[in-house]
Amino acid sequence: MSRFRAASSGMTLIELVVAVSIASLLLTGLFGAYVSLEKSRRENRERQYAEMQAWGIQLQIARDLQSLAVHNSSGDFRATKALRFLGKNANGIASEHYSTADRTLVLSFASRNSELWPATDSLCSRCSQIEGVQKIRYELTGPDLNQNCRLIRTECPYAFLPDAGHGTETLYSKKIRSFSLSFFDASGIEWESWDSLCAKEKCTALLPQCLRLSFSLGLSNEKVLEFSYLVELPNYDVAEMVRE
Repeated sequence: MSRFRAASSGMTLIELVVAVSIASLLLTGLFGAYVSLEKSRRENRERQYAEMQAWGIQLQIARDLQSLAVHNSSGDFRATKALRFLGKNANGIASEHYSTADRTLVLSFASRNSELWPATDSLCSRCSQIEGVQKIRYELTGPDLNQNCRLIRTECPYAFLPDAGHGTETLYSKKIRSFSLSFFDASGIEWESWDSLCAKEKCTALLPQCLRLSFSLGLSNEKVLEFSYLVELPNYDVAEMVRE
């Protein structure tokens, strides 16, 4: 009897295996929950950052357009046809191909909303009537291996060309998956492109009433966030005339 009680008072091998298995399951569950929670936190932070970045892009374009300066009577507001960089064909290959050295102009105009003036305006020897007026261009480069494009804002004094070494570039995003613009005139008619130099051939106004800015940003988990904003432009009478 004494030997039986002594033997039964300890933990058997089966009980030890069961205890270790239960502890292992608990630790695995806790680790899995921790990993899932951290992944969710990272995704939420990335999503919030993308939303802030999208709002910043929209806000900068809106500020530039609100300070629009029309050059002479011909105007200086240009934008390309609506672009979709990731329209994929049946083989899953992007239908638009650009090397990283290429640039696609999506928006070009003159504005008094400058991040540089009056520092860069000292380079300008033109008359004081164009002081502070900047040529602003929004361009896309790419895509890279992850199918992301870069949105770049270039600003230079009005008297110089952006490609003459006088422009200052600002990178607004490295993860543009798609980017498109559409324009609306005073009658509510939608246009895929707008060029004030030939506005009389299209409609009576040099400037569109507003534009719709639509783009998407890629995330690390291969998801895409889409954004769309409506940006109003000043009336032609309000937009400042710039004469050389």
